[in-house]
Amino acid sequence: MSFINISEVISKKFGKSGLAKSVTAALICDEFNKIVLEIWGGKMENMAQAMYLKDNVLTIACLSSVVTQEIKMKEGELLEKLNDKFGNGVVEKLRLLS
Repeated sequence: MSFINISEVISKKFGKSGLAKSVTAALICDEFNKIVLEIWGGKMENMAQAMYLKDNVLTIACLSSVVTQEIKMKEGELLEKLNDKFGNGVVEKLRLLS
């Protein structure tokens, strides 16, 4: 049994509507938060939060400059994980707010 990429399921179900884009953006934000927890564990659980996706740029709110630097160092890995799950190029860049 093979799994279908979530972005394919959404586009088949909702097409190219604004709803599909909103659902995908929300799922990407949620997945980013899960990946942060997976990589750093509980120490960064409340220190960084995905806010929104716009024009293939995921905006992240960080509570300190140390957290911002940690995420910058792992940006490639984070983007790879997100794009593996949602389709290549869905997230091209992280925008970090601290």
